[in-house]
Amino acid sequence: AKIALKKSLDDSSLTPEEIAAREESQLWIWLLGGALIAALASIFLFRKVKVKQVRVLSSWEIAIQSLLELKKELSLNEELFFVRLTDILRQYIEKRFSLPATEKTSEEFIQQVRGDSILSQKQQIALEGFLSTADLVKFARMAVDLEVREDCLTMADNFVKETIPTAEATP
Repeated sequence: AKIALKKSLDDSSLTPEEIAAREESQLWIWLLGGALIAALASIFLFRKVKVKQVRVLSSWEIAIQSLLELKKELSLNEELFFVRLTDILRQYIEKRFSLPATEKTSEEFIQQVRGDSILSQKQQIALEGFLSTADLVKFARMAVDLEVREDCLTMADNFVKETIPTAEATP
């Protein structure tokens, strides 16, 4: 039996076709083994590394979140409070309506909004009053009490909530 086994392992008695067939069958075994190892490794890595899906916030979600954070800072310097408040609202308007709100003065922006039907008449009037008050505080250093700050913050919050697309409106 040892002699037969040794003879079967000896390639010298095989024809070139038999040697090529043996090498081809060994190649398939190696390829299948490699594919199996690669499949197992990818399954292991897929289970080990969990992909985090990050949801991108909408413009109104960002604005509402920013307004909530600003509400905690009502005691800020008046000018700084209104700079932040107008920045939040202008960035929201720019992202939501694709209007260049951050690149224009309040007057230029109000003129543009008046000439467009994106906002209702009520929203245009509220926005104009809000921006006028903010400009007076920021540039004319008009003093305002806490109640005026709260009113402007509420107006900005209402404006954002009123302009959320109806399919995604929040209660």
